[in-house]
Amino acid sequence: MPFLTEDFVSLLWLVNLSILASAIANVAYLGYDAAWFKSVGQIGVTATGLLAAIRMRQVYPFDFSPYGGPWETLTRLMLVIAIFGSIVAILVELVRLAGLGLSAGVRPQTH
Repeated sequence: MPFLTEDFVSLLWLVNLSILASAIANVAYLGYDAAWFKSVGQIGVTATGLLAAIRMRQVYPFDFSPYGGPWETLTRLMLVIAIFGSIVAILVELVRLAGLGLSAGVRPQTH
């Protein structure tokens, strides 16, 4: 793609790792679909994507100068939104996981 710089090659392993983590998690969900397992899997997948987004924002392997327009600003904004969204998603899964643990530990009392 003409707007990618040579620096993108240094990030490719992280992008591939994120895709691989997602594929592995989805295959694992086919075999085991417990709620806690899915939460843990989603935390791992989202954390991998978060690392890729953070590193992409640091390196910024894009060059939109030949195209004009707001592409650089939009791309930087999208990376920030992706980072923020990933952090929120991880927090949501942690709360969900904690809730699952609490509900699993509560047993009705019998008299």
